Amino acid sequence: MAGIVPLSKRNAFATLSEKVKGGMDLSGAMALLPKDFAPFVVQMVRVGEVNGDLERTFAWVLNYLKWDLLKDESQTFPDPVVA
Repeated sequence: MAGIVPLSKRNAFATLSEKVKGGMDLSGAMALLPKDFAPFVVQMVRVGEVNGDLERTFAWVLNYLKWDLLKDESQTFPDPVVA
């Protein structure tokens, strides 16, 4: 399983784990890693922490990221123009 996750991401997850085990909020730990976690995602996690519904927040973020990925892929190949 370790070979599936790139080393940089493993290091990021290790940092998150260390910070959270040390008492930091997950969103605060994520904010320390701006190359790995976009500010939008950090803010959404912060909202989930505050409202006590991280599970729903993670599901929403996952759906948003999937949509964003598909949106970007659809812009890679323009639709053919019919004359």
